[in-house]
Amino acid sequence: MTVYHVSEPIYDTWLTVFVCPDQADFLAEVERRFNYRIKHQGWISGLYYCFRNEDGAWRDLLWLPTLKPSDPDSLKILVHEVYHYVAGVMTRLGIPPCVQAEEPYAYMMGFVVNSLITAAKKKKSKRKPRFTKSREAVTIGA
Repeated sequence: MTVYHVSEPIYDTWLTVFVCPDQADFLAEVERRFNYRIKHQGWISGLYYCFRNEDGAWRDLLWLPTLKPSDPDSLKILVHEVYHYVAGVMTRLGIPPCVQAEEPYAYMMGFVVNSLITAAKKKKSKRKPRFTKSREAVTIGA
């Protein structure tokens, strides 16, 4: 399992992305890290999920079975789930999905997708990354 943390600076959001083929492993890891149990909803290809933790802060999570920048199916799932994340954040910020708000949605989607694809490529190439890597996760952004 690879875990990425994406810190988005303009809207001050934090996204945790779990990449692993097994949904059960993802669910167990969320419970271990956050002491929170996601009720399995029978999703197949990916998941965006958010909840408030004990101090009232939002936790935004993505589960992806794979993150392969050269695989169109992997990218399709990534973009699909990132859209759900962006829509969730924008809804919390009071920015509705409309023509007048397209730019904030597009910016945030581009930032998150680019951050994750760049991190996945660097992980695959095993070059020295420009993001920080903790014992448990890769941190991208600010």
